[in-house]
Amino acid sequence: MVGSQNQAEICIPHRKKVLTPSPATFKPTGQEGEHEGVNHTEFELLDGDGVRISLKAGAATYIKKNGVNLTPDDQETLWFSDNNAAGQYSFEVKTTAGTVYTAVLDWVPTV
Repeated sequence: MVGSQNQAEICIPHRKKVLTPSPATFKPTGQEGEHEGVNHTEFELLDGDGVRISLKAGAATYIKKNGVNLTPDDQETLWFSDNNAAGQYSFEVKTTAGTVYTAVLDWVPTV
């Protein structure tokens, strides 16, 4: 009975889906290269089964380094610059499939 005086309106609050990140690891590929006069070291991001997670635009929705958004480009891997200070860098990657991965890169510059 729509419009009945006995009708109660029920409001269900919208619940935001919370994604639980999956652990991943960075593994050096053994490749290095110079870009704009600065050495870069290549790392691949691997899931728990050792399968590469592509960081390429179209495969990754977003990439964050220490909470700061990075722009995915045409590379499936991470090229990390020697301009970064030694230390631990936390990464979060969300794939277009909706999986969120987190990994820590323990970085020691090559120079």
